[in-house]
Amino acid sequence: MAPDQVKRKLAAILSADVKGYSRLMGEDEEWTLRTLNAHKGAMAGLLRQHHGRIVGTAGDSILAEFASVVDAVQCAVEIQQALKAKNDVLPETRRMEFRIGINLGDVIEEGDTIYGDGVNIAARLEGLAEGGGICVSRPVYDQVKNKVAMQFEYLGAKSLKNISEPVRVYKVLFENGSKTASNRGFPSGPKPPADKIISKEYSKKDLTKRPKFQETFPEIRQILLQYTPEAFAKAASLLKEELGKKPGDPSAHSMTAYILWETANQGWLKNLGLGYFESLLKARRYLKESQEEASPWSHIIGSEIRLKRRDFSSAVKLARETLEMNPADPLILSWLALCSDHVRSAPGSYPLRPGGRQK
Repeated sequence: MAPDQVKRKLAAILSADVKGYSRLMGEDEEWTLRTLNAHKGAMAGLLRQHHGRIVGTAGDSILAEFASVVDAVQCAVEIQQALKAKNDVLPETRRMEFRIGINLGDVIEEGDTIYGDGVNIAARLEGLAEGGGICVSRPVYDQVKNKVAMQFEYLGAKSLKNISEPVRVYKVLFENGSKTASNRGFPSGPKPPADKIISKEYSKKDLTKRPKFQETFPEIRQILLQYTPEAFAKAASLLKEELGKKPGDPSAHSMTAYILWETANQGWLKNLGLGYFESLLKARRYLKESQEEASPWSHIIGSEIRLKRRDFSSAVKLARETLEMNPADPLILSWLALCSDHVRSAPGSYPLRPGGRQK
């Protein structure tokens, strides 16, 4: 390449900085710098995992590029989840929240750095994001809307400083949840509605039919009864071996989907080495593979989805049908009890038994 030839390429650009950084520095410089370095270290690790390359770290900011837009968005979400966990243990006035903007555009590469409007737009999008939030441009949204397990809100066409044309901006939606541990089957923290991720494939199944079901893998069921992160990780490993022997076994697929669903909603994914979105997407694929055979495990997921949608009568009805498949299963009995408790605590009165209403 000639010395004066400009090298251009298309890249997904992630720009991040700290909300209220000047205030934090003014209050406690040493603490702020230590926290910033710790947060940046966590971000750098996630950027590497998602094949990103850091091209700038001036002050409180990070600039990174990705060959894949999907990688960039998934990385941004996992960054915000990881930083939220770190911030939750700090006093509210000392929390260090990053804002993130992502753009897909043409950039000029010079050495280890990138320049151009593609970078500038990402930086302006970062400025539009809330602390702990993510904003993306329309080109990013168009590339990822059918490939990632998350929802977006259109914020409109924004006029950005030093950008000639308005940019259509989308906000990544996080589910508002409690900072404390969730009840079984109900995710908390910055996560998308899991029922919307799962139900696309699951809804194809006729849930009103109650075929006879021959329970399999009794040893694995006993492990699941322990209901701990370690037990679910062990059960997942054993099922992986079973699927290696019988790749088309629908029972193994449905039980694996149940394990992935539960571990995602309980925050137990560290033991499986998976992220939240990856786990739910895998659960959806396993559910799809298991649809030729109705099973208690897929029915429990269906019941939980309906409960999240506040379709209480259907949630309890499906939980009862699940119990009919295997009346002695303690896990199914516990889910029916928990499902009924949630219905009783909800506003209004809902049918909990055939032919009557709960008083």
